[in-house]
Amino acid sequence: MDLLISTASLIPRSFSDAAYIARTVGADGLEIVLNRHLLAVGPHLAAETAAEHGVPIRSIHPSLHMHARPEVVRDDMIAAATYAAAIPGCRTVVMHSVGGAGLHTTTGRAFLDTVNDVCNILAPSDARLTIENRGTLHPQPKPDFLDRLLNLYRVCEEWELGITFDTAHAASYGLHIVTSLDIIFPRLRTVHFSDRREDPPFVASSFVNALTREHQLPGTGILPLEWMLQRLNAKRYAGAITLELSPLAVQAWSAKRAVTRLTQTVAFMREHTAVSQHPATPTDHTPERQPRPDR
Repeated sequence: MDLLISTASLIPRSFSDAAYIARTVGADGLEIVLNRHLLAVGPHLAAETAAEHGVPIRSIHPSLHMHARPEVVRDDMIAAATYAAAIPGCRTVVMHSVGGAGLHTTTGRAFLDTVNDVCNILAPSDARLTIENRGTLHPQPKPDFLDRLLNLYRVCEEWELGITFDTAHAASYGLHIVTSLDIIFPRLRTVHFSDRREDPPFVASSFVNALTREHQLPGTGILPLEWMLQRLNAKRYAGAITLELSPLAVQAWSAKRAVTRLTQTVAFMREHTAVSQHPATPTDHTPERQPRPDR
């Protein structure tokens, strides 16, 4: 399995700095979170910069927004797919799932239209679309249709999509991150890996929550991340694990501190995944367990 570092973990550092740090700490590659600069310079220059530092670009994440309208989400996903398709060796494009009672709603139909357009763009390339599970700030959440992992799995199976499983997001819905693997594993292509603290956010903001409570350094929160890594290893997982961390947790404003913290985190992950490479992930297993958000 490949260990990637999300460039969002190193905001506000430059992309060149992020590539240098990823190589220094021993990561296998990068997941790029697009921004205005990366969109302006284009995928070819970004790939050249990454290659100069010896770290390939393996995944593309669309631009981050505080509040994005459906048409903005679509434009961002088209841009991300076009970017990924132009980068040799890029394997995945990440798209967040959506809320709502089902895919028959206006929101659901718009989501599927975007999925179809992105898949068409990616078809000639090696990259494939993955859908990421959402997070929530609600202390007693009521999951929407795609927040239930079995529904997410079935939709991704029908549309031949991969799944990006975010550990902090899953925990926010009360899901056990290890047993959840049994539901989604056949479609699992990327894990967004981070810890989560138990204390409630001091302000009801998903942005502040992501920086201060979720996406924390492994080992600093409540999630059984060692167990999860061991389970992935036992299942012979061959996809990517992306460190998607809060820049505050990484202390990204200091290159020295970021290198120190990420080096320790990479060592932690290597320790619990003794086998670094496995054959391709099997896809013939049918999940048997209904996700239970109240666990």
